[in-house]
Amino acid sequence: MKQAPQPTPERRQHPRLSPFQVRFLSPRYWGVWLAMGVLRLCSLMPYPVVVVLGSGVGGLYYVLSAKRRRIARTNIALCFPQWSAQERQVCLRRHFYHWGRASLSVGIAWWGSPARLKGLVRFRGREHYDQALAQGRRVMLLAPHFVGLEMAGALLSMERHMVSMYKGPKNALFDWVMRRARARFDLIMIERSTGIRSILRFM
Repeated sequence: MKQAPQPTPERRQHPRLSPFQVRFLSPRYWGVWLAMGVLRLCSLMPYPVVVVLGSGVGGLYYVLSAKRRRIARTNIALCFPQWSAQERQVCLRRHFYHWGRASLSVGIAWWGSPARLKGLVRFRGREHYDQALAQGRRVMLLAPHFVGLEMAGALLSMERHMVSMYKGPKNALFDWVMRRARARFDLIMIERSTGIRSILRFM
């Protein structure tokens, strides 16, 4: 009596990463190349240095961007109406400092070694995530755009296969670099305008 053939593991079919385009060398993209160079340099620096530089960048952005300062102040007031004006102001300044640190830390998330990422990232409530996976349950993570999103996503995608939906930036070169950097640990990136069918197919 012949045994039924055992099913072979399904191979993951990744969406194809677009190749490099010659137009990315045109002057309109030089600013992006400069920014990527700064992030790449930051990925090689000791983290305390990145923290100091990032705090300076965030403080400068706080001073120069009245629009973002107003938006953040409004959001804080709506979320924490019980806080005093002084408490909201402290939170506002701290937000910009942390935003600056996180911005310069993107290079570490994109190009840093796995060992470095593991040494920098800490999860609060991680036990709930691990318990769900241990029980064989499927997990969907809702990730609001907080400052720690990039680092956390890099570490989690290092551990297991993941599919992520994102909104593509307007700059084509930045999108090209970002997709490749985020996919280095086998993360599948799906642009949200692709449609829900593509998301479900890869999930």
